[in-house]
Amino acid sequence: MIKLIRSHHSEDKSKNSALDSLLPLEYLQEILKLFPIGQCIQHFWEYHNEEAENTVVLAYCINKQFIYSMSDISLEEDQFILMGDLDNPVKLSDIEHFYLIVPYVEHHQLEYSRNRTHLVDVPINNYSLGNSITLLSPSTELRCEPQLDSTVIRIMTLREGIYANNKVVALEPLIDGLEHVDRRTFQRVETDIEIEAAARKSKDFVDGRLVDYCETTARLQFDDDGFLSNYHVGDEFKLQFQAYQSNQYFILLAEIQKLRATECVVVLTGIRKGRRFEELENVDLLAIKASLLQHPKTKPLH
Repeated sequence: MIKLIRSHHSEDKSKNSALDSLLPLEYLQEILKLFPIGQCIQHFWEYHNEEAENTVVLAYCINKQFIYSMSDISLEEDQFILMGDLDNPVKLSDIEHFYLIVPYVEHHQLEYSRNRTHLVDVPINNYSLGNSITLLSPSTELRCEPQLDSTVIRIMTLREGIYANNKVVALEPLIDGLEHVDRRTFQRVETDIEIEAAARKSKDFVDGRLVDYCETTARLQFDDDGFLSNYHVGDEFKLQFQAYQSNQYFILLAEIQKLRATECVVVLTGIRKGRRFEELENVDLLAIKASLLQHPKTKPLH
């Protein structure tokens, strides 16, 4: 039986959408090769590449029909053939929808209650409509990792078929969203460096540790929950640390992306230059990483 999806797209579709132009045969071949049905892959949400999680491609949805097996698909010249339910081949020019179907996973995080007396388990929906999801394909290449940017089109519970009663997410690949990324661009370093943290306009610093760094993101740990109890996800504070065997200090602005009682993941949003904070430039990020790599407790994570 054919299961229909009602598209939530308006008439004005994004110029990057795969629906807006003829899907190149090579593009489809690459997606089918790198993200085949049944393949275990990883994915992360908007700008959260340090929090990639495992998932699996359960199916494709092509012109509102679910395809659950790669054996039901064949690409021949300009024909996209769906075998099984459809007797006639579907031309590439006739494809209006091409979605990847992955399981819906509910996420939670601990946040302080409104009166800040205890931690509560708060559900988070990382699959909101329109959210950007990046898919990472396992690669045998030494340095480059195929990744595909996509957009959440719909969250639904399947009523019938092989995965009946399962909640899934329909992801639409962007027409220009497939690229091979040098893994070293996102290489993390593990360390254990003393830092000081405080509210942006405060001089009352508390001690903490920088334990993980990746480009603009960092993981911080504190000895107790006193400091972080004053903050929520999205809040900003400043942190500072001294470069190893140097008089140079890095004073940075950090926005909380993930929060636990004594630990948080932050995105670095600014750097102190002179008397004010300025936007981080690539040379600043390189300087931070170069400084961290001089510390004897720092080691790259491969």
